[in-house]
Amino acid sequence: MEPASPSEEAAFWYQYYFHSERGRQGLIKDRRGIAWLLWRMWSPTWSFDEATFERTAKAFDNPDFVEVVIHSYRHRYGLVPGDPAYAGIEAALAAQPSIRVPAITIDGDADGVNPGTGATQRNSPPRTSIGFFRAPGTICLRSGRASGRRQFSTRGG
Repeated sequence: MEPASPSEEAAFWYQYYFHSERGRQGLIKDRRGIAWLLWRMWSPTWSFDEATFERTAKAFDNPDFVEVVIHSYRHRYGLVPGDPAYAGIEAALAAQPSIRVPAITIDGDADGVNPGTGATQRNSPPRTSIGFFRAPGTICLRSGRASGRRQFSTRGG
């Protein structure tokens, strides 16, 4: 797992926070406060209201919410094992060769945490296609074919 740029790493503060016991205790103490902050960070152009947030926040009251969140963030960095019931499947998948075919990813332009396209390009094999949102309602697809770069833009309606 390669590190990202310092600004990208800083945006993932909450993931590293959840790696620690301090983060687990923080989530136990104020799960709604953390979730509200993350919603604002993840979708800075979304003007959600208190009622919208509260409809979802009911899920934060589930007794296993904290443990599921903490385990998820720790597992993605390899800090804790996955569910043993899936160990065989994970091992079989890990043994498969990489699939190297052109692909398109769509990265939103309004993600306040993950700028997307840069990391996608760094982690993509050569000769793959990358797509990203240029502006609200616009998708710009870049073809990475050897014959040259092509751009296609479409407006959503």
